[in-house]
Amino acid sequence: MSRTSIPSRCIAVVLLLLTAAPVPAHAIEDAPGSPQAFLARFADAWQRRDLDAYSGLLTDDFRFYFGDEENKARHPGGWGKEDELASASHLFKGRADRPDRPRARSLRLDFVAVSVLADPDFPCDREHHALIDAREVRLAIELEGGDHLGAVGHHAYRVVRGSVDEAWRLRRWDEEPAASLLAAAACADTTGTVSGSPILVGNRLWSVAPNPSRLGENATLTFAVEKDGEAVDAALYDLAGRQVRVLARGPSAAGTRTIAWDGRDAHGTLTRAGVYFLHLRAGERTWRERVVRVP
Repeated sequence: MSRTSIPSRCIAVVLLLLTAAPVPAHAIEDAPGSPQAFLARFADAWQRRDLDAYSGLLTDDFRFYFGDEENKARHPGGWGKEDELASASHLFKGRADRPDRPRARSLRLDFVAVSVLADPDFPCDREHHALIDAREVRLAIELEGGDHLGAVGHHAYRVVRGSVDEAWRLRRWDEEPAASLLAAAACADTTGTVSGSPILVGNRLWSVAPNPSRLGENATLTFAVEKDGEAVDAALYDLAGRQVRVLARGPSAAGTRTIAWDGRDAHGTLTRAGVYFLHLRAGERTWRERVVRVP
């Protein structure tokens, strides 16, 4: 079956799913636990048709962003985790109500060029965040009935890992990413320091790691205070907008500062797994970030 004989929406779904197909062993030769090795684990889950394993490799706030204009317009906010897992299930099992979308009989994927960069969202935390830039991804698909489909593309995977199991997980997947999505701001100001501590530059004045974090481990907020005595106000809220805990309130010394959240509320009770919102104000700068806690 040629690509033009498949509906465009189906093509997009198949291309999306097959970027995670089996990776040849020679393509990834990095040490276990490296961001590159994550791709092999990612591919293995697909090869074994293991939805549970694949689901465990995606963060709860996972997003996929399409590269073609048709699907960009149809899904401007990309796809979430539920969409991705539903599509994987359709590919593995086919759809009884859509005979034009048969299941894949075999999947093959080659990563021709892979490099690891700083995550543009967290350029100062290479220990817990990374961007895997796969410049050339080649895939081949055999569908039931003997039809074939193939493609070559550029994909970027933003991965994050926790401090307990040290396992990398995928939080963002960009198909045909623009160059601006791959460039990270400088982490530290090398032209000088304030009170002996480096000040983060640009808009990257903060980070939370690991995010998501597991129950029982700390999520550490790192941020910059530009002037001695600047007021810092940091608090966590739940999805209903209720304040969960105040992490910091009052003046601070200049420099790079860190605050660890142990996952407990203002009463010392361990919070449930879920999504929380961190509101931070340092001087005149404000920031709002989603913080995810997983079991």
